[in-house]
Formats: sequence, C-alpha cells, structure tokens
Amino acid sequence: MKNPLVSVIIPVYNVEKYLPACLDSICNQTFRELEIIVVDDGSTDRSGCIAEEFAQKDCRIRVVHKRNGNPGATRNVGLELVNGEYIGFVDSDDWIDPAMYEKLYQAAQATKADLVVTGVCVEFVRDKRVLHQQIANADTIEGTEMLLDLFFQLVKRNLFAYPVNKLYRTSLLKEKKFCFPDILPYEDFVFNLKYYMSVKTVSLINGTPYHYMRRDELSAAGAYSPKHLESCKLTDEVFRSFLEYFRYPTDRIESLLRERRISDYSAYAAGFYKRNCILTRKERLFRLKKDLFDNGQLRQDISVSTPSGFYSKMFYFFMQYTTPSITDSYYLFLFFFRNHCDPLYREFRKLIS
Repeated sequence: MKNPLVSVIIPVYNVEKYLPACLDSICNQTFRELEIIVVDDGSTDRSGCIAEEFAQKDCRIRVVHKRNGNPGATRNVGLELVNGEYIGFVDSDDWIDPAMYEKLYQAAQATKADLVVTGVCVEFVRDKRVLHQQIANADTIEGTEMLLDLFFQLVKRNLFAYPVNKLYRTSLLKEKKFCFPDILPYEDFVFNLKYYMSVKTVSLINGTPYHYMRRDELSAAGAYSPKHLESCKLTDEVFRSFLEYFRYPTDRIESLLRERRISDYSAYAAGFYKRNCILTRKERLFRLKKDLFDNGQLRQDISVSTPSGFYSKMFYFFMQYTTPSITDSYYLFLFFFRNHCDPLYREFRKLIS
C-alpha cells in the first residue's frame, strides 16, 4: 500500500501452529489502510514460509527474515520500515478483533492523540480461563499531572507495559529515535516509559479487542535471561528518570524503586529454575550467593519492606532466614511441583498468599 495509515509490526519466531490465525485476524480488519510488516526472527519451523504464503495473497504484507535475536530487536527491524501515520504491534501467537484498528485509528484522529490505549483479553489456554484487563472509562488525557495519574492506573490494570494494545504516532517515534532495548526482560516497559515522557495526549478506548494467548509453551517473557540484572539496572535508571520527569515526590520514588528492585531479584532467582535455563547446580549456588545473599543493597531493601503475594513472601523468607543451598532446594521442589502437580501447586499458593 502506497499510503498506509497504520503499520502493524509482527515479530515471528517458531509459531507455525498459531501464525495463520494471527495473520487472518489482521488481514480481515474492517480498517483496510494497513501496512503489515512480518519480521521472521530466524524461525526453524514453517513460520517464515507461512508468512510468505500470506504475502502472496495480500499485497499489504511485507516479510523480512533476520538472524535470531529477541522480540525487542525484532520489533526494531519493523520500526525501520514503517510508512504508516501510526504504528501497532501484534504478537504472532495472538489475535485481534475485526474492528480493533478501526476503533483505535478513529480515536487517534478524533483526539489528535500521540498514544491510543485499549484493553486486553488474556486467555489462559490450559486453564480455559479468561481475564479481561480493561480501561475504566473511554477518555482523552492531557497535562503532566493527569498523565502521571493515568500511568499508575494503567500499571494497576496491567495495561501499561504491553506494546500490543496501543497505537503510537510514527512521527514522534522517528523524531525521538525511540527503539526497544536489545535485552530481556522489560524491553517493552522501558520502551513505553521513554515514549510516554514525550506524549501530550492519550486516548483511552473501552473493550478488550486484543487477545493475549497464555499457553504452556515457553515464551521469551517467561524464559531465563543471563542479562536479567543488566536489564533490571537499565529499567531502574529509566524508571527513575520517568518519575523525576513527572515530578513525583522524591521519597515515594525511592519506595517505588525499592519495591521494584526486590521484585526484579525475586524474578531473577526464579529464572534459574525455568525449563530453558542451562545453569548447573554449582553455577546456580554461585549466582544465588554472589548476586542475592551477598548483595547489601538488596538485604537493606528487604529489611524495610513488607512482602505481598506468594513469590514475594517466599523470597523474603528465604533471603532472611536460610542459605543459598536451602533456597536452591526449595526452588527445585517448587518448580517440579508446579510443572508436575499443578492443581496442588495452586492450592499451595493460595494457602501461602
């Protein structure tokens, strides 16, 4: 398409079972002025071929093949190619309602918004359970104070970090040269923090037209990353700059950052026991001792904080009262329990929480 109004970027990696449904849902949008950019991230299954087959049938689709990286780097390839007035993202194993981009674009035009946000329907495939993460009310938000209030509302509803439930103004992205950090995890959160500091108007749309499919398969978000702590440090720096930009009270900034650091380290420890982690027991114990138990800043953060939730309570307890060896044994048991006795594991979580 010569003059697309919306460019949709789809990072693809080994999703041959789900990619056809994803592409069908985008190609069949009621909003036709789309540019669809599929970035194949070095897939080893038929994903790349499927994308090419769709491109032969729909001239709006462009397919790019690249060496395997991570979702952030893959999305950046798409960002370099866009021609639309606005940009959207769809993950390749998800799907969207037929009128999603029509509604988002109409809202963007009506309010001259730099950012349009809608809700997400999270579908837990194994449990056959659906969670609607929704916008409270359709609205248009402007002004520094109102935008900061909106940020906390979106975080509370788990709608801020996603790139997939939004439209971004292309000219603003290119002017500021925004891109996703080439690191996992939190690349989406960092990208949105940086972009949000530049927006003047945000439009909110009711409904949950984006369908986020939570499957059993290992996703990048749920995988072990050897650069986890490096990513946490970057996120901490950007988040501090974000809060200072919006003139958030200094003492409350420190409290928020402390809570986030503890959560980051808890996730880091849990990552050692994910199915894709190749660390040996000796390596795990070394990392637990060096990065957690010998970490003075972390211990100080924990001493002045109160845990909430299952993983947080467990993490606090083991950090304060046990050793790396005991912690390692606990996590090994917990993840075996989680992977092989899921109903009992869920009851155990309820009991602790």
